[in-house]
Amino acid sequence: PVIALVRPPGHHAGPDYGGGFCYLNNVAAAAAAQVAEGRRVAILDYDAHHGNGTSEIFSDEASVLYISTHQYGIYPGTGPAADVGEGDGRGFTVNIPFTAGCGDSSYFIAYDTLIEPILREFRPEAILMSLGIDAHYRDPLTSLALSSPGYVELVARSAAAASSLCNGRLVVALEGGYHLDAVAEVVAG
Repeated sequence: PVIALVRPPGHHAGPDYGGGFCYLNNVAAAAAAQVAEGRRVAILDYDAHHGNGTSEIFSDEASVLYISTHQYGIYPGTGPAADVGEGDGRGFTVNIPFTAGCGDSSYFIAYDTLIEPILREFRPEAILMSLGIDAHYRDPLTSLALSSPGYVELVARSAAAASSLCNGRLVVALEGGYHLDAVAEVVAG
């Protein structure tokens, strides 16, 4: 895997707007470049906030699987489980909204029962990860409870899936995260 430590984050930037500290959607641009070369791409958005920009950009695209885990009911107010994409992209958007307080066990259950089986069925040729460290229990802006080891395990499971599904083609791009020590622990892990 490769990690891109980019700032500002990007997943709230849509096709013609910015928002939530985001001006350029780095992961969406990388996914679009892969799709232009004929590849199927999965985007795993592990951020406390729903990546409304990424979701909107690919909502009608069957070559991009977008999976988002996020705290439901906070900014930007999007990402209900019922939002599954539209047109040709119907079924290629998967929103996994969590309530405040969800942490390691909730994420691992979601990964084992939803994320990995859906990835295996989709068979991506590349996986891009929007990694927001703001679902960390120490983050001041959200109310989720992932631990640093929980984050490391979530990334490790995703990397193992990339290894078996797409020859390890995984790029991790840093998204949100507003507790510097928590961000450092996870990125170093």
